[in-house]
Amino acid sequence: MFNEIFNRKTHLVQIAIGRALKHRIFSQALIEALTLLKENIDFNTLIILYHDEDELDLSALKYLIYSESEGFYDPYQYYNEELHQFIFHHRTSLIRGESRPILDRFRITSFLEEFLVTGVMEQKRIGKVIISSETSRFDRNEKDILDIFVSFIQQRLVDFNKDWRRLSHFFSVSQRIKLLEKTDYMETDLMPRIAPVAIMYADISSFTFFSEQVLKEPRIITQLIDIWASEAISAIWANEGCFDKLVGDCAIGHFGPPFYNFPPLQNCLNALTAAARIIESTMNLLNRDEKCFSLIRESEHAKMFGVSIGVNFGEVNVGIIGPNADFTCFGGSMNNAARIQGAADRNEILLLKPVFEQVKDRCRLEGPFSVELKNVQGQVEYYRFLAFNPVAEDHQ
Repeated sequence: MFNEIFNRKTHLVQIAIGRALKHRIFSQALIEALTLLKENIDFNTLIILYHDEDELDLSALKYLIYSESEGFYDPYQYYNEELHQFIFHHRTSLIRGESRPILDRFRITSFLEEFLVTGVMEQKRIGKVIISSETSRFDRNEKDILDIFVSFIQQRLVDFNKDWRRLSHFFSVSQRIKLLEKTDYMETDLMPRIAPVAIMYADISSFTFFSEQVLKEPRIITQLIDIWASEAISAIWANEGCFDKLVGDCAIGHFGPPFYNFPPLQNCLNALTAAARIIESTMNLLNRDEKCFSLIRESEHAKMFGVSIGVNFGEVNVGIIGPNADFTCFGGSMNNAARIQGAADRNEILLLKPVFEQVKDRCRLEGPFSVELKNVQGQVEYYRFLAFNPVAEDHQ
């Protein structure tokens, strides 16, 4: 009779926890499930650490901590700077298996620890659960409920990581976190819409020449592209931009999506700031030790290495578009950004008139100049970016 009652209770708890963990906002799902767990198990502290299985440096390690004496902690609703820095400092050891730092931090002596793993053929640790109690070492019934709780979290993390990886192609860590904290981010932020966007095209100067005459080997050419593109994407993300795609040796970013929470002027300034930083980081690459950069540095053509950039602003169709579900833009403003980039020289940022109209009081510019662009009727007005004026430097 007792076993029948317990089995019934365990089943009801399982249903309730499973229902709670279906909440679209993962951190909220964890809080609701943890509250249910607390009603059925006497514990003092519960710690959940998790991350994307493909993230090697754990820079976006996420957590939810409940302490009976201190309350909730997480990076979203219940943020604590001291604890956040503590977890970030110990993140690698915590995930790899060393729990002592966090046990000491919360004065935990008696605890259970369960690792969260993903994959069948190749299992990877994606997190852990630590639960402690001062009054109980957890009996068999409580352990059964805990097993249910951990298995539900593990499955939900697999689903969470799928979304995280898909968004990681286009959005920074902070953008991904903000998107995934919404119940309907696809509908509210990523579905196609007509919107004003600042667009930036950045292309390695003389790439074909360096590929054929200096680097030569496909492996070394790929090394150059991989490292340069990583730097370019970092500059885009650091300035509130989205990464559209890499077309050959050209990185494309747009500024405004996915949240559209900046005015046109700020989006244009963000695009220009990213462009300037891409030029700076591109030139700094020549100081690196990788074979691709040493070959360029030691060649007689090193002064040809750099990047040419074009920036435009205007309405485009932007969102998840196409059979590959890419977050991208389409429209004349996008095309003209690519065309003006093609007219830029090494380490030059050219911008079209719509950008000029936004930033003319915030930047030092040369122009107007005029140029004929492919498939565009008549002469097109453009400007050369020189620097931010002192007010715009505050923005940086």
